[in-house]
Amino acid sequence: MAARYGRAEALVDTLLANFAEVQHALEYKVLRAEAALDAALDGVAARDRALAARVATLEAELSAGAQSTLARRLGALERLEREAAKTAHATTLVDGAEGPKRGILTTPHEKVLESKIAQGTKRIVRRATTDHRRSVSGSFALLVVLLLQAAGAFALYTVYAKFKRAKLL
Repeated sequence: MAARYGRAEALVDTLLANFAEVQHALEYKVLRAEAALDAALDGVAARDRALAARVATLEAELSAGAQSTLARRLGALERLEREAAKTAHATTLVDGAEGPKRGILTTPHEKVLESKIAQGTKRIVRRATTDHRRSVSGSFALLVVLLLQAAGAFALYTVYAKFKRAKLL
């Protein structure tokens, strides 16, 4: 009977040693899988930071361009307004208190000048609205960034599912 116990004890020792080796190997596989996932997550985070920096740069460029365009157009509008004010002042000097006189600026000339100012203002406003429509493409860039992040998350999930199927996790 002692021989039987000895053989059973030897078999149990062999099984425990084999179990310890398998457990050790699995621990290393899990550690390698975790390291690979950490590296993948670090890569995704780095790409995300780079994309966020690029979006911030693009937003700054678009903002600076819009501000310079608006400043230039506002300057043109102010110049037109000053010219209109000078014209109005010159008209009152020519007309005087006793009514309109024959001079440089008569009523038909004033109407022509007024129509030119109105046309210039319409043109400037039209350009501003066109540029605003073009600047809306910044929302398209944001959409692209979000799609890239979603694709990265999906790729990470497929790697996770693959490891789960391979029973590495």
